[in-house]
Amino acid sequence: MKISTVVLIALILNLLTTAAFADSNGPRKIERAFYNLIQDFRASCATDCKAPYKMKVIFDLAGSVSEANENLRLQLLQVAVDQAQVWGDTILEGDYYSEGHTRLDSVAVLFQEERLIGYRIVYSERAWFIADCDFDGADDRTLTGCSEGRIHEATFVSADFKNYFRDENEFADFKNNL
Repeated sequence: MKISTVVLIALILNLLTTAAFADSNGPRKIERAFYNLIQDFRASCATDCKAPYKMKVIFDLAGSVSEANENLRLQLLQVAVDQAQVWGDTILEGDYYSEGHTRLDSVAVLFQEERLIGYRIVYSERAWFIADCDFDGADDRTLTGCSEGRIHEATFVSADFKNYFRDENEFADFKNNL
């Protein structure tokens, strides 16, 4: 059975209109508000934070700070793991290979006056630069001749953990172990 061109066009227009309506009135509205709040935060904290914003590091893998409770770290690690999944279509499509175990490296709490507005997390995975070595994707033992390091990235996470987005100043990047 053939669908007439007019009916097909009407269906497509209906889908597009519904999608546009949902985007402007649904969960994306909250995401935009959080995004805008973080942009204000970043502008205020370009060097040292200025009122009404402040930031406090509560976890640093290097061991200098460890004030985050285990439940918070696990929730933020889950966000980090989710965010790192994109690497398969970005940095890992190029000259890098990772072991796939995401690690939470640091957590900073973000405040507007005394109100918690979210977190900034930095996470990483052990990785290798494979462009200048004889890496065989079927045999991880061939990584021994490749430069080892970590892929690092940062993400902003809302206080309720429902919204998060990558820090545009710290997208996934490979840092070599020197």
